[in-house]
Amino acid sequence: RGQVIGGSEGQRRICDDGEDVIFRDELLGCRQCRSRRCRRIRDDVLDFVALAGRVLYPRFDAVDARLIARSRQTRDVGEHPDGDHFAAALAATAAVAFADSVWSASTIAEVQTMHTLIIAGMLWLSLLHLRRPEKFWPLAALALLAGIGLAHHRTIVLVFPAAGLAVLMTGRWRLKWREIAIMLILGALPLLSYAYLYWRVTDPNVVFSTRPTWYPSPLTTQSITDLIRGTFQDGQSLNNNFDLSPALLGDNFLFVLRRLVDDFTIFGVIGGLIGLVALLFMRWKDGLLIGIYAALQLIFLMAWKIDDPKSPIYQFPMLLALGFGLTFLFSGLQRNKATSLSVRGSPKKFIGNRSWRSWCLGGSINSILLALFSLPIFALAFHLGFENQADHDFSVDNRTARYQAELASLPEDAILFTRMWQPETFIMLEYLDTSNRRSPLPAGTDLFWVPLDQMKNPTLNAYVGISWRSSYGLYDGATWFQQEQGIAFAGTDTETFLQAMAWDDPRLFQQANRELLINQIIAPQVELYSYSVSHRPDGFYITLYWKANAPMTESYAVYTHLRLYGTVCDINTVQTLLGQDDSYAPVQGTMPTHIWQEGQFVRDTYFIRWQGDAPENSALAFGMTLNGERTGEFCVPLGGE
Repeated sequence: RGQVIGGSEGQRRICDDGEDVIFRDELLGCRQCRSRRCRRIRDDVLDFVALAGRVLYPRFDAVDARLIARSRQTRDVGEHPDGDHFAAALAATAAVAFADSVWSASTIAEVQTMHTLIIAGMLWLSLLHLRRPEKFWPLAALALLAGIGLAHHRTIVLVFPAAGLAVLMTGRWRLKWREIAIMLILGALPLLSYAYLYWRVTDPNVVFSTRPTWYPSPLTTQSITDLIRGTFQDGQSLNNNFDLSPALLGDNFLFVLRRLVDDFTIFGVIGGLIGLVALLFMRWKDGLLIGIYAALQLIFLMAWKIDDPKSPIYQFPMLLALGFGLTFLFSGLQRNKATSLSVRGSPKKFIGNRSWRSWCLGGSINSILLALFSLPIFALAFHLGFENQADHDFSVDNRTARYQAELASLPEDAILFTRMWQPETFIMLEYLDTSNRRSPLPAGTDLFWVPLDQMKNPTLNAYVGISWRSSYGLYDGATWFQQEQGIAFAGTDTETFLQAMAWDDPRLFQQANRELLINQIIAPQVELYSYSVSHRPDGFYITLYWKANAPMTESYAVYTHLRLYGTVCDINTVQTLLGQDDSYAPVQGTMPTHIWQEGQFVRDTYFIRWQGDAPENSALAFGMTLNGERTGEFCVPLGGE
């Protein structure tokens, strides 16, 4: 054993790679096994020796398998060096990072961002284990990441079969009891984080809410157990989100494929799939591992209910698999081509030194050629980056200070409806944490019918934020929600929030009567019932109460002006328009006049920026227009204010 495995001292000096004797060279000669055929023969010999060693020498696995594994590892690294994949891997990583679903998840404080890192880490450790099966630390790290994944997001179980396959293919499933104990402990430690939730049960200020009600409820031990199991407040579970009916599989597959193309382009999807197929044929262990992982993720996406607005976020694991495919397609398949190009052009008559020629042409030129082969993936990454930058680059977003100041203006009992996992939701949570307030109560939902009861309750103050308004088209003039659900929006002293209430909510009439009554007709069937003006250091805050005297078909625009007159309030002597705040429809475009009901009151707010006192002969004018023509206005002199 010592002679065959260890070899002579002279052979050690020739073949030693700095740590262990490379066993393949001991068998067939250090500098004699250069051809592909020779390497195949060498590998067959290694496999035979490994098998014979396990049979003839019981301790072979513990001692000598390390040398066999290192020789196989050296062969793999020699045929597919990590450096040769660097350019393609870097480009594919950038492409995945710039994809819409991944970039979106990483800018909305979504749990999927950490989930992405855990999955990537588990795949990397599984592939590393295939190359270094004699090392225990990749398995230990794999167990730890598996535990963190279970404590973080239950879909991590979709990665477990691929990781288990890596262990089976290397024969490391026959672990020592000490190694098994270490892996069990590392996997269980992250799950202890659930104990924190049970500890917080004793805090009366902690509540929880889940769909479909989203209404806060006291936290109990049973409710925590139900949440961990995936059970909602009404007893439903996540099982209702899955449907693997054979009749739907075809349509669901095409639906998922279209979404992947939208997310990663047709080039990224087709190139990634071709690369995965090539990986399976040329490096079957790696290909089988990634293939099983990708297949399970695809089945999950096909089974998940397609009408879930959040479901596109779940497709990022498929992008990781496609990234593997692109990397192999533009590096592993092209390496032999790059090598042949460099060797064919060897200027032997100019470079006589063999070692220099080997390093120069076999290293530098190969790397340059492989980098050139990776240019299509770099082009894909740049395309995705520029395409998604406008929607997801929040590096210059400085809205937090203004947003938190507007939150402070809402009443203590306010309920604020936003969409789930949006930046404003987490800004609001940060505000509550730093201001020691217990309101406004965050209510995140993507379902329009969930907040209707709270909005129509005249004893509650319900508001909607940016993401909620955007998702229902309120910035684009949509009125289906108001008309079909009987909801009216009322302006606030903020640019962001609108109050939501029933169209006939009695509070509007009470508020209108507390302001300055004028009862002036501004447009046909539209009466300016009352108004208020508040002059603050930053400008004029204006609240108008409109009243619909009869239904109408016209949609009037609103203007509020700060003017300088020759004669105050004489429209013919206007000298300068000092400031204005206009809207193509009342209440920031959400309450056009053609949807008003007879007798309905509408609270409409505006802001005209002006620092300091208003000049002499200045006044505020409020009015409406139809097709650019004024229908009427009301003027408020400001005097020498």
